[in-house]
Amino acid sequence: MEFVHKSIMLGETIEALHIKPDGIYVDGTLGGGGHSLEIARRLTEGGRLIGIDQDGDAIAAAGQRLAPYADRVTIVRSNYADMKQVLKDLSIDRVDGILLDLGVSSYQLDNGERGLPTERMYRLTCAWTCARKRQREISSIRTASGSFTGSSVTTGKTSLQKILPGIS
Repeated sequence: MEFVHKSIMLGETIEALHIKPDGIYVDGTLGGGGHSLEIARRLTEGGRLIGIDQDGDAIAAAGQRLAPYADRVTIVRSNYADMKQVLKDLSIDRVDGILLDLGVSSYQLDNGERGLPTERMYRLTCAWTCARKRQREISSIRTASGSFTGSSVTTGKTSLQKILPGIS
């Protein structure tokens, strides 16, 4: 699956960063590099952009996208939670701006090998809906007869196992 990336609120984000051509910026959630590309375009040779991401596919895509600005971009495979250490390792003690795009990556969700594709999510939603309906039906039978000994949890689990093998 090709890594397709469309940055959301790109203009507003870039405007809010007030980018200085010789500034140092961190994109802590590099992703496909859309926001970083716009930052890098605004930097001169004295500016620097540090892109951090833990997703190898995202890093590869961003690396290609940011290749024309390799002289001012450093990509690090890490988590934004470790930003302080990443910057320390790069001998950077101050930055002019930090970007964290904490939205969901459709690439990660849609790629069946990586996330939870829409089709599987639909099946899971249907499974939970069916399980809840069965639980209500069994509860009604219990209430009416006062002697039913079945388990609604087991019934719900069985429904999920039929639709999504491997759930235990």
